[in-house]
Amino acid sequence: MDSSRIPVAMKQRSIELLEQGQSVSTVASLFGWSRQTMSKWWRRYQGAGIEGLVDHSTRPHTSPTQLSDRVVQRIVGLRQRERLGPARIAWRVGTSHASVYRTLCRQRLQYLRPKAPRLIQRYEKTAPGELLHLDTHTLVPLRRRMPIEYQFAILDDFSREAFSRIYPAATTRAATDFLLAALRYYRYPLQAILTDHAFCFTMRYTAHAERTPLFARTCTELGIRHALIRPYRPQTNGKVERFFRTVNEECYERIRFRNSQHRALSLEGFVRYYNYVRPHLSLGGCTPMQRRQAYFKLSTKS
Repeated sequence: MDSSRIPVAMKQRSIELLEQGQSVSTVASLFGWSRQTMSKWWRRYQGAGIEGLVDHSTRPHTSPTQLSDRVVQRIVGLRQRERLGPARIAWRVGTSHASVYRTLCRQRLQYLRPKAPRLIQRYEKTAPGELLHLDTHTLVPLRRRMPIEYQFAILDDFSREAFSRIYPAATTRAATDFLLAALRYYRYPLQAILTDHAFCFTMRYTAHAERTPLFARTCTELGIRHALIRPYRPQTNGKVERFFRTVNEECYERIRFRNSQHRALSLEGFVRYYNYVRPHLSLGGCTPMQRRQAYFKLSTKS
C-alpha cells in the first residue's frame, strides 16, 4: 500500500515502540510495513520530529511537457464554441488526445452536457439495534489454487459498531451462523437487518420465490425484520460497503498473510481497533463503542 495513505497517528505509534526499545524489523513486521519504510520514518522523525512523518508532495517543480497557456485557451475555446470532442480538438491544436482530455477535465469541460447532480438521501437511526446493515465480500485467494473465501460483515447504523467473520462459502447456513454469532456479540435486541438479494439471504427475486432460506426463517423466528435493499441500489447498504473498503485499505493491504487463519485473526484484531480505537468522522471523532456507551448511559438516566 502507498505509504502516503497511512495516518500520521499510526506512524507516531510505531515510532513510540521504537523509542521503547523495539527493533525496526520488529515494529515493521507488527504493522505489516517494510523495514525500509520504517527506517525512513525513523530518520525523518529524528531529524524533524512529528512534522517529519507528514508526507509531502512529490510533484516536480517544473513540467517541461505541460501545455502552454495559449494552447489551453485554444482547447477551451474549441470546446465551448464548436463543441468538439477531445480527438478532433487534438487534431486541430497538434497535441495528443490524452493531453486534451486531461485539460478538459481540469477545466470541468469533459461533458458537453453537465450531468445533473445525483441526490443521495443520507439517514441515521436513533438507537443501537434499530437497523443493522449486513453484506458479504469475496476475498482474493492468498495463494494460487487456494479456495475463495467470503467475509461476512454486519454494522449498526447508529453507532457504526461492526462485527465480521470469514467463511469458506457464502451459503444461507453460513449467513445464519454469522447472524447468531452477531447476536451473541451485540448483546442487545436487534430490530431489523438490511441485506441485498444474495441467495444466502433471500430467494425473493428467483424462479423459486416461494422458498424461504434458512437465514430468512431464522430472522422471522427471532423477531427480527429482514429488509431488502431496492434492486440495483447498492448505495442503500453503503455503510457496510464502506466498512469493507476500510478493512481492505487499513488491514488487508498492509499485511502479508501466511495463511487463511492469519487473515482471520488479523481481521478480528482490526475489528476491535475499528470499534474501540479508530475515530470516525461521521461520529464527530468518537469511536463506535463510545457512541454506543454514551447512548445507553443516557438512556439509563432518563
